[in-house]
Amino acid sequence: MNTQPELNVITPTFNLINVMRLRDHLVWLGKKESKPKVGFNMMYYHIKINRKDAAGICDESHHSCNTVACLAGHAAILSNKFCQNNNISSIAKRWLGLKEEEAMYLFSGSFTRKYIQDITLDDAITELNFMIQNGRTSGVFCP
Repeated sequence: MNTQPELNVITPTFNLINVMRLRDHLVWLGKKESKPKVGFNMMYYHIKINRKDAAGICDESHHSCNTVACLAGHAAILSNKFCQNNNISSIAKRWLGLKEEEAMYLFSGSFTRKYIQDITLDDAITELNFMIQNGRTSGVFCP
């Protein structure tokens, strides 16, 4: 008779390593002493903005890309593939291994009850930690 307790192993459907990389990157971003070249702002996820009009919001890391500083933008930056086309959310979704509904949930900020412009870096990190610990987003989707 086996006396070992059963372990409830969660197998995420997304790329756990890349979600952890994104979380670690955002934690680092929050701890950085000087103003980072790429900030964090969920407000402009759905809006195509002019780089000159959005100082501190767009990617200013000299990658020649207008990536906004939202979750999708940071995932795309980490993927090193974000300059190959303009569909940042598609690149981020693939790199994170998310299903369409998971990507929309995460990238639109639906994981909080806040207005998108009020979502903080800590809110995003909290959701990524939930994903890492539970193998899914905090949203519940019908199969």
